[in-house]
This record gives sequence, structure tokens and C-alpha cells, in this order.
Amino acid sequence: MDLAMDSPQSTLNALDPSRTGAGLATGGTQAKAGVAAGIPGTGKPAVAGDRVTLSPEATAQLAKLKARDADVRAHEAAHIASGGSLVTGSPSYSYQRGPDGASYAVDGEVSIDTTPVQGDPKATLEKARQIEAAALAPVDPSGQDQSVASQAAAMAASASAQLAAPGTGALVDVNG
Repeated sequence: MDLAMDSPQSTLNALDPSRTGAGLATGGTQAKAGVAAGIPGTGKPAVAGDRVTLSPEATAQLAKLKARDADVRAHEAAHIASGGSLVTGSPSYSYQRGPDGASYAVDGEVSIDTTPVQGDPKATLEKARQIEAAALAPVDPSGQDQSVASQAAAMAASASAQLAAPGTGALVDVNG
């Protein structure tokens, strides 16, 4: 997803997941099944409270999906916490159905306002710094996050140059 700093929003997102497949089988761990999973060998759909047996591969996949879901949600929460009032909505997630029939977040994004503050380079500089901090807030910023941070740094440099221009009467340290 390409983003421009002059657009009303940029998107900060988690890394794309690697997807693996594993199905329901006999042997392994017991898990509650969702309606879509079905009960193997019966032709009947699973309903809440039904138990199915997961293969060791499906159990491993389920553990990976649960860990990925937690990582994605923590990643987006870090963007939101740092982005504050610049965040323009709730995070959106892409889901993958697990072998237990439940859906797990495997990718996410948060939209953030990246437009400069018209006619106010000082406010634009402050906003750019907050955008950069929000983009780099997660422990593992994605390539998209790093791109947004880079664009914010360029916006900050431009705002600093405007503030340092003759006639503004102010010099601002870009690094801050």
C-alpha cells in the first residue's frame, strides 16, 4: 500500500503473516469448534460446545495463530497509544480461521492523519514528530511503518526549514 504524506491518512500496519495450513484430524489436543469447522467423519456442522480432536500439526498451527493474533493486536495498540488524536479510527484486522474454527488476527492497520497543518510550520513540526513516533512505536515496525516514519521525518525537516527561513525569527532543532 503506497502512502503519500499529503494524503489525509497514512496507514501503519503489522508485518504480513506467513500462512500455513493444517486441518482437523484424529489424535492430539481437544479444542472447542466453531460452526464452520464441522465434526470430522460425521457430516454434521460443529456447534458451540462441541469438541473436536486436533492433529499435532493443527495444534501447532493454532498456537502460532494465537501468538500472531496477540502480536498483531499489541503492534496496532502501540500505534494507537503513540498516535493519540492523530489516529483516525479503530484498527482494522485481517483474519485467518484456525483449525478450531475461530478467527485470529494475522494482519492489521491503523489509519493516521498525516496532513501538514496549513500555515503553521511549528504545529506541522510537532505533528510530524508525533507521526514518526507512532509509526515507530511497535517493537517490530513493518516496512510500511518505516516508510510512514521516513515521510514524517521529511515533513518535519520541511517544517523546520520554514521556521528557520529569514523573516520567521525562529530557529528550530530538527532532532528535537
